[in-house]
This record gives sequence, structure tokens and C-alpha cells, in this order.
Amino acid sequence: MKLSELPRLLETSGFANRTEGQEAPDLIGVNTLRNANKGALSFLTTSQYREPMRNARASAAVVERAGPAPEDWPARRCTNPHGAVAAAIKRIHGSRIQTAWGRDRRAIVAESARIGSGAHGGPAQLTGK
Repeated sequence: MKLSELPRLLETSGFANRTEGQEAPDLIGVNTLRNANKGALSFLTTSQYREPMRNARASAAVVERAGPAPEDWPARRCTNPHGAVAAAIKRIHGSRIQTAWGRDRRAIVAESARIGSGAHGGPAQLTGK
């Protein structure tokens, strides 16, 4: 996905936005500022992450309309960075396949546990004592 495709994706997902900075290379992933590498879209929602932003290796970021933005790489400003990043994750990484509902055979359930009908228990989940 190219950063130039992000404005349309965000608009069609209900997130008004505007661009700051130059075009970035292809975006191949989404990650936090601390863990992002070249090709990653990252996000900044509070000023407490302004310092990690200076050392980040992301290629672009989604930031709040009035919040801090990276100085050396492109940013998309919008009113809901969390929602915008969720839309980008879905576009770049695809939708997650949900596990079947019910109790997974690998769930660990104590004999004394009382499980209601319709309850969900995932793999390696420990229920009871």
C-alpha cells in the first residue's frame, strides 16, 4: 500500500484527514513507534510519545489533528488516529480469522469451575483453581 492511498482509505472508512510531509515508500506493515521499521505505518496519540518519535524508524505516522507530528517523515492528521490505524491494519494485514465459538479442546478448566452455556474458552485459557 502506498501512503498516497491512505487518505482515500481513511475517508471511505469515515476518518477525515490531511497530509503533512512527503510521500513515503510502500507501507508494508503497521507497528508502534518503538517497534516500527522502515516501511511501517505508526501512530502517535499523546505527547508522551514525542521523544520515542524522534528515534522511530517508521516510514509514516497517523497523528491527532492538533498533536505533535514527526519532523522528518510524512504524517496523516485525523481526529481519530486509533480508528484510522485500525482501518490501515485491516487494509495492509487483512482481517483476522476468528476462532470458532465455544470451549477450545486445549482450554484448561478446573473440575470445580461452573461454565455457563454459550461461554467461550480459548486455547491455553485457565479457568478455575
